[in-house]
Amino acid sequence: DVIKAAKKVQIHNFINQLPNRYETQISELGLGLSGGQKQRITLSRVFLKKYSVYIFDEVTNELDSETVSIIQNCICELGKKNIVIQISHLDSTLEKVNKVYKFDKNGKIFLE
Repeated sequence: DVIKAAKKVQIHNFINQLPNRYETQISELGLGLSGGQKQRITLSRVFLKKYSVYIFDEVTNELDSETVSIIQNCICELGKKNIVIQISHLDSTLEKVNKVYKFDKNGKIFLE
């Protein structure tokens, strides 16, 4: 299941290049990993859990466009069978969502 989840988020090949592959110890802060690698490892853990609702807050913040695409595709897959709430300041990361709610400057929510 772990390998399947890693392949889903395209981090499996990177993990296999680590000294001890899946047994490699990574620091709590993920020192030495890029932002995209950290996000994909975290997202692979999400695929191992079975929840009915997932909340992602700025999950693609400060990532390159290739990694954003990988993560967005994974989130879309989760959304096929689950409720996914994605919080983002970037409209481009919300292209495939069913509904978009925005806040006005007074904090009032409106449906777009």
